[in-house]
Amino acid sequence: MKNCDKVRVFAVQKGYKIVKDLVFKSANKFYDLIVLKKGEDKLTSEEIEFGRDNIVNPTEDFKQMIAVKIQRLKGYLQGENLSTSAKEEMQKSIEKLEKYV
Repeated sequence: MKNCDKVRVFAVQKGYKIVKDLVFKSANKFYDLIVLKKGEDKLTSEEIEFGRDNIVNPTEDFKQMIAVKIQRLKGYLQGENLSTSAKEEMQKSIEKLEKYV
């Protein structure tokens, strides 16, 4: 699923509580699973971005997904056509992600 952060925000705004929210890997692809039920919920910015269960109890699949994202960003940093500000943003993203690996 793409744009899970937007799905999380939309669901909470529409009166749903996130019951389960995790990443799993199947056939070398990563998928997000979000289970909802009627109710109120509040999410932190990290929970919106990564999913509550992934932060509270990260699975090996989630850690692998984060590692893949970090490697991808590090590869982009090698690009010669990047501005200094773009490189700084990518480095910040890498540092943010590294705490989950």
